[in-house]
Amino acid sequence: MPKAETFDRTEVIQKATQLFWKKGYHATSMQDLVDTTGLNRSSIYNSFEDKFNLFLECLKMYQGNERAKALQVVFKETSPIKAIKVFFRNGAKQSFCEKNGCFIVNATTELGKSDSLVVDFLEKNERSLKKMFKDLLDDAKAKDELDKSEDTEALASYLFSSFQGIRVTSILAKDELELNKIADYTLSVLK
Repeated sequence: MPKAETFDRTEVIQKATQLFWKKGYHATSMQDLVDTTGLNRSSIYNSFEDKFNLFLECLKMYQGNERAKALQVVFKETSPIKAIKVFFRNGAKQSFCEKNGCFIVNATTELGKSDSLVVDFLEKNERSLKKMFKDLLDDAKAKDELDKSEDTEALASYLFSSFQGIRVTSILAKDELELNKIADYTLSVLK
Protein backbone atom coordinates (compact mmCIF):
# COMPACT_ATOMS: atom_id res chain seq x y z
CA MET A 1 0.00 0.00 0.00
CA PRO A 2 1.45 3.41 -1.00
CA LYS A 3 2.35 5.80 1.79
CA ALA A 4 0.12 8.80 2.35
CA GLU A 5 1.64 12.09 1.24
CA THR A 6 2.71 14.19 4.20
CA PHE A 7 3.36 17.35 2.23
CA ASP A 8 1.32 19.96 0.40
CA ARG A 9 1.21 18.61 -3.16
CA THR A 10 0.14 21.95 -4.64
CA GLU A 11 3.02 23.76 -2.95
CA VAL A 12 5.51 21.18 -4.24
CA ILE A 13 4.15 21.49 -7.78
CA GLN A 14 4.35 25.30 -7.56
CA LYS A 15 7.97 25.15 -6.42
CA ALA A 16 8.86 22.62 -9.11
CA THR A 17 7.10 24.78 -11.72
CA GLN A 18 9.25 27.77 -10.81
CA LEU A 19 12.36 25.61 -11.14
CA PHE A 20 11.39 24.04 -14.48
CA TRP A 21 10.30 27.45 -15.73
CA LYS A 22 13.64 29.03 -14.85
CA LYS A 23 15.97 26.22 -15.92
CA GLY A 24 13.97 24.21 -18.44
CA TYR A 25 13.14 20.53 -18.30
CA HIS A 26 16.47 19.12 -19.47
CA ALA A 27 18.64 21.38 -17.30
CA THR A 28 16.68 20.54 -14.14
CA SER A 29 18.18 17.63 -12.26
CA MET A 30 16.57 15.43 -9.65
CA GLN A 31 18.93 17.01 -7.12
CA ASP A 32 17.60 20.45 -8.14
CA LEU A 33 14.08 19.18 -7.48
CA VAL A 34 15.09 17.75 -4.10
CA ASP A 35 16.75 21.03 -3.12
CA THR A 36 13.85 23.18 -4.33
CA THR A 37 10.90 21.16 -3.05
CA GLY A 38 12.43 19.96 0.21
CA LEU A 39 11.34 16.40 -0.60
CA ASN A 40 13.73 13.49 -0.78
CA ARG A 41 14.10 11.52 -4.00
CA SER A 42 11.96 8.62 -2.83
CA SER A 43 9.07 10.99 -1.98
CA ILE A 44 9.27 12.54 -5.43
CA TYR A 45 9.33 9.12 -7.09
CA ASN A 46 6.55 7.74 -4.87
CA SER A 47 4.30 10.76 -5.43
CA PHE A 48 5.05 11.70 -9.04
CA GLU A 49 6.72 8.55 -10.48
CA ASP A 50 9.54 10.53 -12.10
CA LYS A 51 10.77 13.95 -13.15
CA PHE A 52 8.78 13.88 -16.38
CA ASN A 53 5.42 13.21 -14.70
CA LEU A 54 6.13 15.97 -12.19
CA PHE A 55 6.88 18.25 -15.15
CA LEU A 56 3.54 17.34 -16.76
CA GLU A 57 1.71 18.13 -13.52
CA CYS A 58 3.50 21.48 -13.40
CA LEU A 59 2.39 22.25 -16.96
CA LYS A 60 -1.20 21.33 -16.16
CA MET A 61 -1.31 23.47 -13.03
CA TYR A 62 0.27 26.42 -14.83
CA GLN A 63 -2.20 26.05 -17.70
CA GLY A 64 -5.15 25.91 -15.31
CA ASN A 65 -4.00 29.07 -13.53
CA GLU A 66 -3.38 30.92 -16.80
CA ARG A 67 -6.73 29.80 -18.23
CA ALA A 68 -8.55 31.03 -15.12
CA LYS A 69 -6.88 34.45 -15.42
CA ALA A 70 -7.67 34.63 -19.13
CA LEU A 71 -11.31 33.71 -18.66
CA GLN A 72 -11.72 36.36 -15.97
CA VAL A 73 -10.63 38.96 -18.51
CA VAL A 74 -12.75 37.56 -21.33
CA PHE A 75 -15.97 37.20 -19.36
CA LYS A 76 -15.66 40.63 -17.77
CA GLU A 77 -15.99 42.37 -21.15
CA THR A 78 -19.31 42.69 -22.98
CA SER A 79 -17.60 43.44 -26.28
CA PRO A 80 -15.85 40.38 -27.74
CA ILE A 81 -13.36 42.55 -29.66
CA LYS A 82 -12.54 44.48 -26.51
CA ALA A 83 -12.11 41.17 -24.65
CA ILE A 84 -9.53 40.03 -27.23
CA LYS A 85 -7.73 43.38 -27.01
CA VAL A 86 -7.63 43.30 -23.21
CA PHE A 87 -6.45 39.67 -23.34
CA PHE A 88 -3.56 40.64 -25.63
CA ARG A 89 -2.58 43.73 -23.67
CA ASN A 90 -2.67 41.86 -20.37
CA GLY A 91 -0.70 39.05 -21.97
CA ALA A 92 1.96 41.48 -23.22
CA LYS A 93 2.24 43.06 -19.78
CA GLN A 94 2.39 39.71 -18.01
CA SER A 95 4.91 38.37 -20.53
CA PHE A 96 7.23 41.29 -19.91
CA CYS A 97 6.98 40.85 -16.15
CA GLU A 98 7.74 37.12 -16.41
CA LYS A 99 11.43 37.27 -17.21
CA ASN A 100 11.53 33.54 -17.94
CA GLY A 101 8.88 33.77 -20.66
CA CYS A 102 5.71 31.70 -20.66
CA PHE A 103 6.15 28.25 -19.14
CA ILE A 104 3.99 26.59 -21.82
CA VAL A 105 5.76 28.36 -24.68
CA ASN A 106 9.10 27.35 -23.15
CA ALA A 107 7.88 23.75 -23.03
CA THR A 108 6.84 24.07 -26.68
CA THR A 109 10.28 25.22 -27.77
CA GLU A 110 12.14 22.69 -25.61
CA LEU A 111 9.96 19.56 -25.90
CA GLY A 112 7.37 20.30 -28.59
CA LYS A 113 8.82 17.80 -31.03
CA SER A 114 10.40 15.26 -28.74
CA ASP A 115 7.73 13.76 -26.51
CA SER A 116 4.27 12.61 -27.54
CA LEU A 117 2.68 13.36 -24.15
CA VAL A 118 3.99 16.92 -24.20
CA VAL A 119 2.93 17.31 -27.83
CA ASP A 120 -0.56 16.08 -26.93
CA PHE A 121 -0.75 18.55 -24.02
CA LEU A 122 0.47 21.43 -26.22
CA GLU A 123 -1.95 20.58 -29.04
CA LYS A 124 -4.88 20.55 -26.59
CA ASN A 125 -3.74 23.90 -25.23
CA GLU A 126 -3.54 25.30 -28.76
CA ARG A 127 -7.01 24.03 -29.66
CA SER A 128 -8.42 25.53 -26.47
CA LEU A 129 -6.97 29.00 -27.10
CA LYS A 130 -7.95 28.96 -30.77
CA LYS A 131 -11.49 27.97 -29.79
CA MET A 132 -11.65 30.84 -27.29
CA PHE A 133 -10.55 33.28 -29.99
CA LYS A 134 -12.91 31.79 -32.58
CA ASP A 135 -15.88 31.92 -30.21
CA LEU A 136 -15.12 35.57 -29.43
CA LEU A 137 -14.72 36.39 -33.12
CA ASP A 138 -17.98 34.62 -34.02
CA ASP A 139 -19.69 36.58 -31.24
CA ALA A 140 -18.13 39.77 -32.63
CA LYS A 141 -19.65 38.98 -36.04
CA ALA A 142 -23.05 38.42 -34.46
CA LYS A 143 -22.76 41.79 -32.67
CA ASP A 144 -21.60 43.57 -35.84
CA GLU A 145 -18.18 44.28 -34.33
CA LEU A 146 -16.42 42.29 -37.04
CA ASP A 147 -17.05 42.14 -40.77
CA LYS A 148 -19.24 39.15 -41.65
CA SER A 149 -16.82 38.13 -44.42
CA GLU A 150 -13.95 37.49 -41.98
CA ASP A 151 -12.72 33.90 -41.75
CA THR A 152 -12.88 33.51 -37.97
CA GLU A 153 -11.04 30.21 -37.96
CA ALA A 154 -8.07 31.68 -39.85
CA LEU A 155 -8.18 34.82 -37.73
CA ALA A 156 -8.23 32.74 -34.53
CA SER A 157 -5.14 30.87 -35.75
CA TYR A 158 -3.44 34.18 -36.52
CA LEU A 159 -4.26 35.53 -33.05
CA PHE A 160 -2.96 32.35 -31.40
CA SER A 161 0.27 32.46 -33.39
CA SER A 162 0.75 36.16 -32.70
CA PHE A 163 0.11 35.71 -28.99
CA GLN A 164 2.67 32.89 -28.85
CA GLY A 165 5.10 35.17 -30.71
CA ILE A 166 4.65 37.88 -28.10
CA ARG A 167 5.36 35.33 -25.39
CA VAL A 168 8.60 34.25 -27.08
CA THR A 169 9.66 37.82 -27.87
CA SER A 170 9.12 38.81 -24.23
CA ILE A 171 12.15 36.78 -23.19
CA LEU A 172 14.48 39.25 -24.94
CA ALA A 173 12.32 42.38 -24.92
CA LYS A 174 14.04 45.45 -23.51
CA ASP A 175 10.83 47.15 -22.46
CA GLU A 176 7.11 46.57 -22.28
CA LEU A 177 6.49 49.16 -25.00
CA GLU A 178 8.02 46.82 -27.59
CA LEU A 179 5.50 44.10 -26.69
CA ASN A 180 2.62 46.59 -26.65
CA LYS A 181 3.52 47.72 -30.18
CA ILE A 182 3.46 44.11 -31.38
CA ALA A 183 0.11 43.54 -29.66
CA ASP A 184 -1.33 46.76 -31.13
CA TYR A 185 -0.18 45.88 -34.63
CA THR A 186 -1.64 42.38 -34.29
CA LEU A 187 -4.92 43.81 -33.02
CA SER A 188 -5.13 46.30 -35.88
CA VAL A 189 -6.69 43.51 -37.98
CA LEU A 190 -9.74 43.67 -35.70
CA LYS A 191 -10.66 47.30 -36.49
